[in-house]
Amino acid sequence: SFGFLQRRFPKTTFGVCGRGQQTVGSEHGRICGIMETITLLCTNNDRTKEAEVLECNDKYMKVQVPGTQLFIELFRDDVNIPYTGRTAGLEFEWEPKN
Repeated sequence: SFGFLQRRFPKTTFGVCGRGQQTVGSEHGRICGIMETITLLCTNNDRTKEAEVLECNDKYMKVQVPGTQLFIELFRDDVNIPYTGRTAGLEFEWEPKN
């Protein structure tokens, strides 16, 4: 239950992220409470890469590739399309499973 936290931090939202993880949200977006790992697709070469979700909301996601200092920001304009982001000249995509 998030009751205690909601009383202590009234401007903060609490809920559940993509795969059931607890989340904390503010005016800056939702932050996943438990590190969620996703599989990104590189659209340049069709290779996949595991990444840990650092921040996520309906239209923005920030991930880190484990074991590296590589951070990727992914965006989408509509919840019906995949998140996309670019880094190091490569484009990555992730589509949540519903």
